[in-house]
Amino acid sequence: MDSIGGTIPFVQLEKVSRIYRQSNQEFVVLKEVTFDLQRGSFVVILGPSGSGKSTLLHLLGGMDRPSSGLVKVDGADISKWKSDQLSQYRRTKVGFVFQSYNLLASQSALENVTLPLLASSVAKSDQHSKAMELLKRVGLEEKANLKINQLSGGQAQRVAIARALAANPDIILADEPTGNLDSASGQQIMTLLASLVRDEGRLVIVVTHNEEFIPLADRVIRLRDGQIQSDEAKANMVPVEKHTTDAHSGKSRSIRVLSLFNLARKAITTRLARSILTSLGVAIGVTMMVLLIGIGAGIKANVVKGISSLGPLTMIHVTPKVASNSFGPPGSTALGTQVSSPITSKTLSTLSHLSNVRGAYVAATYFATIGSKSNSGQSLVLTGLAPKNLWSIKGILPKLKAGHFPNGSQGVVIPLSLAKSLVPTSSKVSSLLGQKINIRATFQPGSFGPSGITPTPSYTQTMIIRGFSSSGSSGYISYSSAMSWAKIFANDSKTLHYPGVNVISKTLSSVRPLVKKITNMGYNVVSLDTTLKSISTAFSFLEAGLGALGGIALVVAGLMIGVVMSMSVLEKKREIGILRAIGIRRKDVSRLFLSQAFIIGLFGGVVGVIVADGAGSIINAIVQNFSHSKASIFGLPWWLILLGIALGAGSSVLAGLIPARRAASLNPVDALHQE
Repeated sequence: MDSIGGTIPFVQLEKVSRIYRQSNQEFVVLKEVTFDLQRGSFVVILGPSGSGKSTLLHLLGGMDRPSSGLVKVDGADISKWKSDQLSQYRRTKVGFVFQSYNLLASQSALENVTLPLLASSVAKSDQHSKAMELLKRVGLEEKANLKINQLSGGQAQRVAIARALAANPDIILADEPTGNLDSASGQQIMTLLASLVRDEGRLVIVVTHNEEFIPLADRVIRLRDGQIQSDEAKANMVPVEKHTTDAHSGKSRSIRVLSLFNLARKAITTRLARSILTSLGVAIGVTMMVLLIGIGAGIKANVVKGISSLGPLTMIHVTPKVASNSFGPPGSTALGTQVSSPITSKTLSTLSHLSNVRGAYVAATYFATIGSKSNSGQSLVLTGLAPKNLWSIKGILPKLKAGHFPNGSQGVVIPLSLAKSLVPTSSKVSSLLGQKINIRATFQPGSFGPSGITPTPSYTQTMIIRGFSSSGSSGYISYSSAMSWAKIFANDSKTLHYPGVNVISKTLSSVRPLVKKITNMGYNVVSLDTTLKSISTAFSFLEAGLGALGGIALVVAGLMIGVVMSMSVLEKKREIGILRAIGIRRKDVSRLFLSQAFIIGLFGGVVGVIVADGAGSIINAIVQNFSHSKASIFGLPWWLILLGIALGAGSSVLAGLIPARRAASLNPVDALHQE
């Protein structure tokens, strides 16, 4: 159907009706409205309140759908389009100007004008310059950085017009654009709208009840009770065909991540106090979780460190198996204990030649007392070092504070704490290095023969101090010294029986097969690797349990975020309506709310980790003060830092999913009317 003026219609309404249903009642707002419009015309739709003129505007703008009839724009029936198609239509084809401006108060004039460009293909660097050009066009270039509440009503409405022009649309829809303005400002706005037709050939449709603007119109459509009462056009009206759409205006995309986070940040700062309180709720949950898991991790690290200090993870400790008729409990070495599989030199040779064994040596430990000319009788434990040919194995040697390990039979390493007690107050501990000292070995635990352990006389030897160990009560002697002392303490001079053997596997993967093989030979076997894995597994369950306790607080914080986000959706319905009206898609509205939740949760997670680290440091200081050691029961590994921050942000996003979905599903028209 041709329109008035004889040109091909750009907009066509064919028997459009809009009926609202509430309970069992129907309200007919529009009834079979039909008309055509073309580009380059200024159309004024007049009618009293309740006549359906705003509803008609919403249908033309793709913000509402007709109950029946067709709404065609450029030949396409938009009433059957999906939500995202309508969003793209509003962003590329339509610009809205509202009576109450519908500008975002948290944004500057420039940022409001830029909003429709966020989801376009316009480069970020070009968005600013284009928005400035539009503000200059409406005479507000100098007001670009002012907030909306710093502008007059007329200035705010001009910002709204500039925003409507941002995507270079074909149609401008103005709903009572002068309703909140004085007569002078209203006339300026109407003149500006009319220039969009005269100078650029756009289709401008203004809904108003003000008869004063009729002289500006090319076409006047009067509505009453949802029906067209009259439709008048100027007799000499010739539509202007000048407007062309930008090359980028038909392309729609998601809002860029940085732009989205910038919008979210500004939304958060508008209610900063509440956002901080919500974030602190997350921080408390993260603090509890990180602190409890950190304590478990710290205790685990100390236990693992203690086990690792016993030797390399490829070490297997072999001991004799106790006879079934022994007086002592299984595995004990008490007096009277008998063994069914003693360890002899032959056993040592057999173990050394097993496949995948790098070496094997006797594990010998002695109780002793130590003294000098001025001090005697202090107890310590002396352990035989591994043979020197195995020293290259990582972890096989204990840590030294000073000096070096003894190689000959005369050398000894004593604990640093013991060394400090052996020197006068004014002397340095290092003065003991190279000094002779008397050591009296009193007993070798675990040393027994076929008939069990028998008490042996003590043995005294003068030795040279070669170094200081970091252990509180353990010292070390060379392997040759340990073996010679074993002969002295032996209760069977013909056949030496050793308390145990340390077998070193060539690789970590061959430890378990060797453990199985040696066990089948009839010996008790303890693997550092197996022990460490068992302890690690046990502590993993402990950490999970402690983490679950802390997670309860995090769940509570998440629920609080969900409540706050739901309140935010209710409070920001109008802003959501504005975003939807300018063509922002539903998923971008959802992403905006999720971004707010993410920022709040991320901040809470970071604060929670920092607070937990501080609390853990205080706990460590208290423990170290009372235990007089450097042991720490709280640890903060890198994975726990990342876990705390990730759970803070993740729980917030999860809690915000439902409110974000609710925000995205709001009807643009209903949302815009929310005060």
